[in-house]
Amino acid sequence: MPDSLSPPPRRLDAAASTGLPTRSANGRRLPMMMARRQLALLAAIALLATTSTAIAAPLTLEGAYRLALKNNTKILIARQRLIRAINYRRVIRSRLLPSLTGSMEYTRFRQEQSFDPSSFAPTGVNIPGGKITIVPVNQFLLKARVGYLFDPSLVPLVQNVKNNIELTRNTNKEEQLQILLQVAQMYYQGLLAQQAIELNTRRIAYHRDHQKLAELRHKHGVGQKFDIIRIQIEVENAKRDLQTAKHALELAKQSLSIFIGGPQTFDLVRPAPPKEPSKELEDTMTSLRLAWSERPGITAARFGIRLAKRNILETWLKFAPTLNIGFNMSYNTQNTGFSNQQFDWNFMVVLSFNFYDGGMRYAELRERESLLQEARIKLDETRAVIANDVAAARKQLADAVKSLESSTKVLALAKQNLSLVQEGYKLGSVTNNIMLDAVNAVVNAEIGIVRDRLQRELSLLNLQRALGTFKPF
Repeated sequence: MPDSLSPPPRRLDAAASTGLPTRSANGRRLPMMMARRQLALLAAIALLATTSTAIAAPLTLEGAYRLALKNNTKILIARQRLIRAINYRRVIRSRLLPSLTGSMEYTRFRQEQSFDPSSFAPTGVNIPGGKITIVPVNQFLLKARVGYLFDPSLVPLVQNVKNNIELTRNTNKEEQLQILLQVAQMYYQGLLAQQAIELNTRRIAYHRDHQKLAELRHKHGVGQKFDIIRIQIEVENAKRDLQTAKHALELAKQSLSIFIGGPQTFDLVRPAPPKEPSKELEDTMTSLRLAWSERPGITAARFGIRLAKRNILETWLKFAPTLNIGFNMSYNTQNTGFSNQQFDWNFMVVLSFNFYDGGMRYAELRERESLLQEARIKLDETRAVIANDVAAARKQLADAVKSLESSTKVLALAKQNLSLVQEGYKLGSVTNNIMLDAVNAVVNAEIGIVRDRLQRELSLLNLQRALGTFKPF
């Protein structure tokens, strides 16, 4: 065909290439500017749709620990208690340092008070010096004082501040480890629900494949209608279990997000299994000695005894005298008086004895001796609680190990049974119900072994916390 008869090349614009209308309702062509505006609007809508979809970032167990340390309200409150204990040390130190005070006074009198010696001289006698001003109309007085009060009862408070800081720090650490263990429990609950979702999804897919096979057999007159209905029932049951697992996963994520103050959307990542305890810790006394030396709670109880002893020493030192040393300076800009001196100073030392205060010190002494006995009982109670924690954690781990061994055997038997049932089903010697029961047994065994594995890992973390070897990082 000649080139003169060939159709002209079609002009493609932005609107035509995107499928947008290029003509109005009456057939007129839309302006290019309007088409470009529609293209820009379409691009903006597409960008908004892509950015509005939340991308779930992975959240590891270590990351959950760090978020809990940063955002958990109980940990934040405990941190403020420690800050107050540290700041109280400055208060006690300030009481052991000298004080410096100053003042400035301005006084205006109604009239000047003066004395002229020449007015009392006999006639003809000239007394030099003239008028002496005793009290001027305007008077400025500057004063400064350096004081130091030495109270022997303040000396034990310095050491008590350190004991209180360590007591608060170890108490907070014990509470912090307990909170992190709760984080691990929530995290593992989410992992269990996540694994249940995966297994039930596989279960639904397997039942649907089985349903197709049953429908094909029924079509050729080999199978029965009730076999298809039974498979449909199992599919619906699996869907229900899948929905329950999804709800459990959402609930676990929501609880974990609120507890750690983390993001609303995230994916759970299976952590590495915790380390196994050494064989030496299988001995009861060895594990107890380790727990009594490593647990922050028992360290806090020991500092509580030190704190109570120092409080008793503080009360005894209240019977000692106190020493007050003061140095005063003054500067009067106007009032010179007869001494003709504007600057003055004085130094004083006061030794005070409190012979009787109504029996307050004796009452305080008896109260603090009772607090010392309470601190000792608290230490014994903490030892007993730690021993109980260790025994319970060891028992929990032993039960988890036995459950895992049993679940492993059940899963192996269920898989073996499913393999035999599948062979019999192909040969026609096994009914459809037996086939479905075998599949359900395998799925339930897989869920059970996942649950027992996670429970065993949680039991290991709980044992580490009981022994004082739980190191989240």
